[in-house]
Order: sequence, then C-alpha cells, then structure tokens
Amino acid sequence: MGLDGARLRENNPGLIACSISGYGEEGESSKKKAYDFLIQAKSGVCSVTEIPESLSRVGMQLQTISTCFTAFSAILRALIQRGRTAVGVDLKVAVFDVIMNWM
Repeated sequence: MGLDGARLRENNPGLIACSISGYGEEGESSKKKAYDFLIQAKSGVCSVTEIPESLSRVGMQLQTISTCFTAFSAILRALIQRGRTAVGVDLKVAVFDVIMNWM
C-alpha cells in the first residue's frame, strides 16, 4: 500500500512505526526466508546447544522471543523520546541482527 512511517507521519507527526523482518529490509538477504530454524543455523545458535554428537536447534523460538523483546524495548524508548520531542520515529528490527547480538 506504500504506507511507510514517514508517509503516515504526514497526518500524525507523533506516530511510532515498528517493522520486523528476517534479515533487514534492504540488500540481498532481505528476500531470503527467515524461518526460526534457518536463523538458528545461520547465526550459530545450533552450535552452542551442548549436544556433542550433532548440531541441534533450540527447542523454543529463541530468535522470535528475543526480537519481540528488542522491538518492545525500542518502542518504549521511542515513546519516551516522543514525550520530549512530540515527534515519532520509524523502528526497524531484524531477527538475524538481534540473535547475532545475543551470540
């Protein structure tokens, strides 16, 4: 629909928009599939599960949960900033970036 944060803020300057993607919104990787297990494998999470015989995935969706908490934290900070400036912001969170930071 072409509704990005900047365009929506034309009508509501205080709007906070948050988008979550697998590998970011730009670049070659932005089009790749971002299933939980794929990101666990690419980020190295599977190599630290302490199962010496083989690599295995973490039983819970660690990447999804950590990304949601990261987005939540960013939104709270944006709300504080908006309270001071009355201006909204675009937040972009990539699942792969979050789990790489955790690693």
